[in-house]
Amino acid sequence: MASNKTSFQAGQAEGKTEEQTRNMTDVARQKAQEAKDKTFETAQQVKDKTQEMTESARQKAQETAQATRDKSGQTTQAARDKSGQTADASHQKAQETKDQTAGVMQETGEKVRSMAQGAADAVKHTFGMAGSGEEERKD
Repeated sequence: MASNKTSFQAGQAEGKTEEQTRNMTDVARQKAQEAKDKTFETAQQVKDKTQEMTESARQKAQETAQATRDKSGQTTQAARDKSGQTADASHQKAQETKDQTAGVMQETGEKVRSMAQGAADAVKHTFGMAGSGEEERKD
């Protein structure tokens, strides 16, 4: 009977060992699943953060590009305005100069005509060809 008792005890020990092994295996699987889940969760958070940062960088780049386009447009318009003002001022100055030149030319022409008339009168007077009213007519 001792051998039955020993066999029985050996069977019980074997059963406990199998049960403990299953328990340890279950705990190990559970821990492995928890680690897997935690790793997945961390990876998902990293992915989300990366996407968020990428989107933020893209938006900032778009805003910067738009600001550059706006500034470029403003600068271009300012240059056009300044160019138009300069052209208008140049045209106005040219017109003033033209008007002044015309006045000087007319005045010079009148002086030359007057001098020529005076010379003609002097020649007529010298040669005795001056009429009665022409002698007193000196401008």
